[in-house]
Amino acid sequence: MNGRNKKLVEKVLVAIGDKTFQRKGAGDMKYLGRICRLMLLMRMLQSGRCYSANELADELEVSRRTIFRDLAVLEATHIPYYFDEQRRGYRISKDFRFPMVEQPKSS
Repeated sequence: MNGRNKKLVEKVLVAIGDKTFQRKGAGDMKYLGRICRLMLLMRMLQSGRCYSANELADELEVSRRTIFRDLAVLEATHIPYYFDEQRRGYRISKDFRFPMVEQPKSS
């Protein structure tokens, strides 16, 4: 896992208070929750680079089957990823932007 992804994982897991992460360390991706992995997957696919299923699996330290399950989650949530036939890899449409999430106003 590259340094930029490790820092993102650390921030996300610290924000959600993941005790497993704090015990096991940042390098052990198998202890990540699915939400963190999906966030990393989306970030990778939005980077402009195309990734094969094998490259995604290697980077996220999961099986190819898990990558395909995660891609199915993206599809079910209407995140417009696609397979680029020419570049032989997956990516998210350049026009896609996540909607802003507003924090609820406290009374």
